Amino acid sequence: MFESNPEPLRLSYRKGFIKMSWRHTMAKLSRCFLAILVTLLLVTASLAGIPAGGMAVTEAASIADRPLGDGEDGDSEDDEDSDDEDDEDDEDDEDSYEKGDEFTVGSVDYEVTKTGSSPKVSVTGYSGSKKSLTIKNTVTDEYGVTYKVTAIGKSAFQGSSLTGIKLGKNVKTISASAFAKSRKLRNVKLSAGLQTIGASAFSGCTALTKIVLPSKVTGIGKDAFNGCKKLKSVQFKSAKPPKFGKNCFKGIDKNAVFKVPAKKKADYGKKLKSSTGRKASMEIQIREQSKEQTWKFVPFLVRKEVYVLCKLS
Repeated sequence: MFESNPEPLRLSYRKGFIKMSWRHTMAKLSRCFLAILVTLLLVTASLAGIPAGGMAVTEAASIADRPLGDGEDGDSEDDEDSDDEDDEDDEDDEDSYEKGDEFTVGSVDYEVTKTGSSPKVSVTGYSGSKKSLTIKNTVTDEYGVTYKVTAIGKSAFQGSSLTGIKLGKNVKTISASAFAKSRKLRNVKLSAGLQTIGASAFSGCTALTKIVLPSKVTGIGKDAFNGCKKLKSVQFKSAKPPKFGKNCFKGIDKNAVFKVPAKKKADYGKKLKSSTGRKASMEIQIREQSKEQTWKFVPFLVRKEVYVLCKLS
């Protein structure tokens, strides 16, 4: 029976033999390769003068004699766990702040509002003792990253004892209640690029007597200057009246004056309605233009020669 079809049986045996021999050969080669590699390392250490202890030799022999299982690639689970721990350590050691993170420089607190190529922050608080404070154009954190200071955050200086504040040129937004109830605040210099004054931003600043609103201001929020009872002068530099929130000037001095650009009195008169808190006794006046001395060059002819007379006006 076996002799009727002997060839397939021998062929099947040979295939199995070839497969087993190949796996056995690869395992042997792998162990030999590891042994050679460890030997080279030991020789190199010996030539460099580094003593190689018995433990190193024992570990090398153990590695060389260890069989390789199916699918092993030489990496252990312990190594993978170690790599994961290293990755976590790297994340903890990041050298920059993320959006929403806060940090403090010189008693001023900041919150990161934008990262990337043009990072930005807003001011969120102040813990210093100075009576007058200047908000810088930029601030640099502990990692050396420089941010533009573009906003005063909500309630950042609420109830502060500051008497004066000067905003950097990059500040575009004063958020709600930013300086509310700062009862000693008298002097405020807003940034030229300021665009928005939030609700109740200066409400209750009872020492404030005047305010100059830059030309780029497009919106003044509800109750922005409500309760500033000593505020007597409000000067607008914008040719186009901003959007006024309800009661934004309620409770200011009853004889306060709104100073507006030339030929814009009628436009401001239409916008500054009673709903803004403006009373009939509060006048709208044309803002005086600053007069600067200029040089005028007046040419004249004397005996066919031209002379220039400089006249100061």
